[in-house]
Amino acid sequence: MFRRCVMAIAIAFVPGFVAEAAAQEQIEFIVRDVTSSVLNNSTISAVRLSDAVRVSDLEQFPVPVQPLGIRRTSSPLLKSMYVTTAVVQALDMHSTLGAFKAGAVEANPLMSGITKNRVAFVAAKAAVAASTMFAARQIAKRSKVGAVITMLAVNSAYAMIVRHNYKLARGR
Repeated sequence: MFRRCVMAIAIAFVPGFVAEAAAQEQIEFIVRDVTSSVLNNSTISAVRLSDAVRVSDLEQFPVPVQPLGIRRTSSPLLKSMYVTTAVVQALDMHSTLGAFKAGAVEANPLMSGITKNRVAFVAAKAAVAASTMFAARQIAKRSKVGAVITMLAVNSAYAMIVRHNYKLARGR
């Protein structure tokens, strides 16, 4: 079951990484086009790969070049917190199912009906992880420190829940 959870999480996040790579490639094409037109002092035309300027060549310009229309809200720290959120949610699901096998009962009345159906439980945990990440991303637009603190608090709370569930699963 744990392997399935890990695979489901991996499958859920792979499209995001592919989309990010595609966006990076598009940014590179825009930067190539703009820099080649600036260097050639001509109007912006279609991008030709033979005329492409590498991003590393842009270090000679005194003004840093940023892609137009793209605002980065995720720092490496926030991205690691997003991954931690997904892992903690998967562990919560795994520990909850283990505690149920040991005879424990769901204490949260909102989740008690959902935990009886495994597919609904997995979907609910994925929704909690996604909504937590989305909320943190929205907070990060205003305050990255606030987003990190929020993610740290949420992940810590779920880590304590996971610890409690594993204790119940071991019969302590």
